[in-house]
Amino acid sequence: MSTIGDNIKKYRELRDLTQEYIARAVGKSKNVISNWECGKNKPDADIITILCGLLGVDANTLMGWDNTEQLKSDAKSVADQILRNPKIKEMLPEIAEMSGEDLDLIRSFINRMKSK
Repeated sequence: MSTIGDNIKKYRELRDLTQEYIARAVGKSKNVISNWECGKNKPDADIITILCGLLGVDANTLMGWDNTEQLKSDAKSVADQILRNPKIKEMLPEIAEMSGEDLDLIRSFINRMKSK
């Protein structure tokens, strides 16, 4: 899954912009931009809108939230894990019929088990 830093770099380079240019435009140093792109830090929320305008993308794209292919790949991976486990596969029809409240209880139980 792409990170905001990956996307800042990707779209900055696609628009042929330098880190220095972005830094001046958002009122930060070149090192700050470099740190964003390397994943050491993330831009503050108020900077996201400015970055979107500079890079010509919407916030979902910049944040990496619209990566449909990655979501499909992640879903396939989870489905493969479920289908390889016969006990989980056997429980799926029962889980699908449970109420939201029952599913919340199961999630809570699983979280407690994982923390042990």
